[in-house]
Amino acid sequence: MSATITSDETTDTTIQPRSAASSQNVWTNQIGVIFGGSATFCITLIALMMFFRGRRKKKKFNQSVDSIEGPGDDVSVYISQYSNSQSDEEEILSLVHYLMSLDLHCHVDLLNQVEINNMGGLPNWIPEHILSVKKILMIISKEYLQALNLQGVDENDAQVCKIHAEFGYIKSILYHSCTKASPRLVLLFGRGVNFQDLPNELQGLPYCYYPKRFKIPEDENCRKLLGMLKDAEPLKLSTDFISRASSSFSSNDFELAETVL
Repeated sequence: MSATITSDETTDTTIQPRSAASSQNVWTNQIGVIFGGSATFCITLIALMMFFRGRRKKKKFNQSVDSIEGPGDDVSVYISQYSNSQSDEEEILSLVHYLMSLDLHCHVDLLNQVEINNMGGLPNWIPEHILSVKKILMIISKEYLQALNLQGVDENDAQVCKIHAEFGYIKSILYHSCTKASPRLVLLFGRGVNFQDLPNELQGLPYCYYPKRFKIPEDENCRKLLGMLKDAEPLKLSTDFISRASSSFSSNDFELAETVL
């Protein structure tokens, strides 16, 4: 007896193409991977940029604080003063010498006669410096106010003419600053002068009194003056700056208490 085995099934070895839905899923996955990687890269890049930007800002801030606390090479000061005697000149020059020893670049007519003559006189020298400096220090004595209040100025009185010329530029600075109180102006009061004695244009400006001794730790007026010229709180002046300021003069240079203006 023989048996024949037959099969109605045939083996299909042909590879069928992927369906459209399957191909779309593959492309979707690939695109997702690409976008996911790009997003991660962008986030990492932004984080790094913010980190380094923050470090630069911190460094810049620290540098600005250091420049305030130290003496600073960029602080130039124009000094408006009235002196009609040798003792007046000596007192003013003592102050100027002290400020210059702390790297404050002072422009005062008493020390610049040759330059004034070379520039053709005070009418050319005054605006050249008073309009370009960072600070204008007005040493207000009773004689200064008297000269400022004189009407019909005598052209032969060089000191009075100088005061009026300087005050004209100071009023112009106040006008263009659009405020009555300009941080560029610092008033230094001598003996017996009060802010009520000032002309209207100077009312409300920052002021301090003449130092009795040129020592920052010991004299409050000295600390306040240097703080105003440095645009810094007096108590925030750095320790190194205070130490150098205190040792700039010998003890013989401090005897001003009873003779100030």
